[in-house]
Amino acid sequence: SFEDFVKGHFCSRAQDILVACKAYMDGAQVGCLVKGGVQDVDQGDKSCSKEFKNSLAAYVDMLVKEFTQVGAKDCDKFLSSSTVSNKPLE
Repeated sequence: SFEDFVKGHFCSRAQDILVACKAYMDGAQVGCLVKGGVQDVDQGDKSCSKEFKNSLAAYVDMLVKEFTQVGAKDCDKFLSSSTVSNKPLE
C-alpha cells in the first residue's frame, strides 16, 4: 500500500512540482516557491545556476510522462515545445 501512497502524493502534487520546475528554469531562486506562492528570498542569491536550469529542463518531459501515468491531469502544458511539436495529433 506504500506504493499507492507515493503514487497518490505525486498525482496530487504534480502541478506544484511542474510549476516549480518552470519557475526555476525561468530563474527563480531554489527554495523560494511554496504552495500558493513565493516566500521571502535571499537578496544575495538571485537565481539557480545555469547548470541546474539546463539539467532540470531535460527532466521536465520525463516528469510529465510519469505524472500522467500515475493519473495527474493537465501536465501536457509543461512539455517542451519540441516534444509538443512531435506529439501525434489525436
